[in-house]
Amino acid sequence: MLRFRSSQPGVRSQQKPTRNDKFGFTLVELLVVITIIGILIALLLPAVQAAREAARRMQCTNNLKQLGLAAHSAGTANASTLPPLSPGNGTTSAMSTGPYRGVTGAGVFFWFLPYIEQQGIFDQAKTDGKLLKMPAPYTGSAGFLTVGTFLCPSDPTGVLNTGRPAATYGGANLWGASCYAANYLVFGMPTANTAEARLKGEPSFNTTFPDGTSSTILFTERYASCGTAGSPTADYIYSCLWGDGSWGFRASFCVNQDPQDPTTKGYLTCLTPQESPDWLTNCLARRAQSAHSGAINVCLADGSGRSVSYSIDSTTWGYLCDPRDGNVISKDW
Repeated sequence: MLRFRSSQPGVRSQQKPTRNDKFGFTLVELLVVITIIGILIALLLPAVQAAREAARRMQCTNNLKQLGLAAHSAGTANASTLPPLSPGNGTTSAMSTGPYRGVTGAGVFFWFLPYIEQQGIFDQAKTDGKLLKMPAPYTGSAGFLTVGTFLCPSDPTGVLNTGRPAATYGGANLWGASCYAANYLVFGMPTANTAEARLKGEPSFNTTFPDGTSSTILFTERYASCGTAGSPTADYIYSCLWGDGSWGFRASFCVNQDPQDPTTKGYLTCLTPQESPDWLTNCLARRAQSAHSGAINVCLADGSGRSVSYSIDSTTWGYLCDPRDGNVISKDW
């Protein structure tokens, strides 16, 4: 039977939509969706950044713990004796006695290389049997090599790109950088009569820490390059180098001077660290510094790592850095 469509007014035919029919968002709906996406991104971005910084801080803390373990391993291998902060400047003033004799120009971190899986670099610096000597700063020097354990991922100077300082002063940009520094009040001998002798501490785990290893800071952070001159090619933009024990490039803190030579005799109160200074315009090499927000990472002499607030009382910081002052440290630091 044939059926015809109704032509009566008000009666609509029941037809399915064809593929020529078009559906879509209106402009208002599209703007609403874009706004919602923008809000979600704005909410997620700080969380992503915080997660990345937390990961960087964890890696930095782990690096410091590795240095703490290396220090204990070096002490165990050498009758509980730790290496000196530096045997002196240049290629002179080698240690003449003890387990670290025969070293010229090397910084304290050189001695930790075998205990952070860098035996090859350590061996490259050997010159004669069991005597160790850091090569002078010529092409091919072991001190030019970069070591990942010495680099903090949050350092703002771009050191992760090359493993070397950005500052060119003194040719530092050829050397392997360090983002960590050793405590002069521990690895030095502040009561010695000359600046050179004050660098040759050879501390002992048996006698150096009467305040306790859990109450003494062994290592902390320092920028790979640091100064106030405003340009990486300017003079006196100091660098922190793991292998060079020279005056302006020594990986140390608590010396309280931009060139890391202790010209003042005695145990001075260590200067508190800087929080995220601009490394070219207001960074003071005489102080420790870190780009981590809220707190700087440290390694204690017992090998443990922790974060210390930048707002720490200067007296408390001084107590923590001095291994033998006998002062009681509050529990809330």
